[in-house]
Amino acid sequence: TSATVYSCGSDTTSCYVAGSSTGAPLAPAIKTNVTIKGFASRIEDSLLGTDSNSGIIYKFANNTGALTNEEQGLMEILPEGMGAIVRNLSVLSPDASRMFVKQSSGAIALTMMYSVSLDMVRSTRGSLVNSKSVYKAKALEMIDKAESNIRSEYLSEVGKRGNLSELIANYNNLLDNVRKNKYMVNELSYGPDSKETQIGR
Repeated sequence: TSATVYSCGSDTTSCYVAGSSTGAPLAPAIKTNVTIKGFASRIEDSLLGTDSNSGIIYKFANNTGALTNEEQGLMEILPEGMGAIVRNLSVLSPDASRMFVKQSSGAIALTMMYSVSLDMVRSTRGSLVNSKSVYKAKALEMIDKAESNIRSEYLSEVGKRGNLSELIANYNNLLDNVRKNKYMVNELSYGPDSKETQIGR
């Protein structure tokens, strides 16, 4: 996704001139086109890997390479135990883990951004608690409206991307299927009475 943003130009400290071409505060601001990578895509890049990085799933599956600071940070903030889900599934079946991430990255990103957005709303509302401004009531009204819009958009997107309960149910189904497949392969390879099969049970 691309977007047009204002540039501060050389004024990297205060940005008082808003990137105006002449340096005058009221001059037309410089606009810069930037490419914005979606949060879901960033999650996939960290978990699945890129051309320059093997990714979290590979590292868990092969027990090789330490997580970068960025990867460690992502694992810590993934919602509702998703970090443990990715780790467990990666060790058991990297392919299943990759499939799970591709199917659920949008829902994970949605849940995380919803939480961040509500935190911002709550912080903004909290900052007005002791305000004496005559505009306080109007500001709170606008904040309430923004919160309502966020909730409505979230519910709309959940219908398209799924929610955490559905993700966890999907994970449990994947886990059961992977375990069954491994057990069947073990049965075919060693027979029902083999020592390896008994251990697997």
